[in-house]
Amino acid sequence: MLPVEHNFVSKIMPKEKYKAASQKQQEAKKEAYDRGTHMIKPFAPGQQAWLNKTGQANERWIKAIVTSIYNKSSNSSMTVKTEDGAVYRRNRKFIMPDPLPTSAPACKAT
Repeated sequence: MLPVEHNFVSKIMPKEKYKAASQKQQEAKKEAYDRGTHMIKPFAPGQQAWLNKTGQANERWIKAIVTSIYNKSSNSSMTVKTEDGAVYRRNRKFIMPDPLPTSAPACKAT
């Protein structure tokens, strides 16, 4: 047996105290994480947007119109129709709103 100083030996923490400390730590982590987040504006059917078809960083963004939204609570999955008439279902991370929408859309939502 190895010699150990008495003040070095850890004591077992009571369960209630451990739960309270753990919850406090979790809340602190959430607060720190939430500092860098923001609410995103939801898309609406008929809204003009830009689509990255493949998700590759070097891929060109093409004009599109949001035709429908599948997950309305998180607004994350939607279909878009491009100017050439192709329809894609994509996650929101591959679609960004058009910052300068024109009054007459180039392609019409169906």
